[in-house]
Amino acid sequence: MMNLNPVFLDRMKQILGDEFPAFLSAMNEPEQKSICVNESKISINKFREIVDFPIEQIPYERAGFYIDNEKKGRHPLHHAGAFYIQEPSAMFTVNCFKFSGNERVLDMCAAPGGKSIQIANRIPNGVLVSNEVVRSRA
Repeated sequence: MMNLNPVFLDRMKQILGDEFPAFLSAMNEPEQKSICVNESKISINKFREIVDFPIEQIPYERAGFYIDNEKKGRHPLHHAGAFYIQEPSAMFTVNCFKFSGNERVLDMCAAPGGKSIQIANRIPNGVLVSNEVVRSRA
């Protein structure tokens, strides 16, 4: 398990109560890698046809797929912008809102851009402004 701050662990124990042991157990599990298809570059169906590595659909994200833990950052489809590497939990946030397609959205924590791409794909007739307050990430 990673070396976690004891103050943080005490706080999590207070917050989680009986679920704290499950939290500690999860911290010992290997991380789950995933990707999100950039629908402005390629359709999900076309991506499924041409991808040359195993993918498994993420239940709550139409463009999200679990992948093995092999690095995909050098893959030609990644370089072409067809997919980007994104944590499964980061994909969840965009799905908390049901878009109609013409919204005006301000993403105030936009770096590195995965959620902004998801939002843009859901508002084809809308406006998206992506902003990042941390200069080193902008």
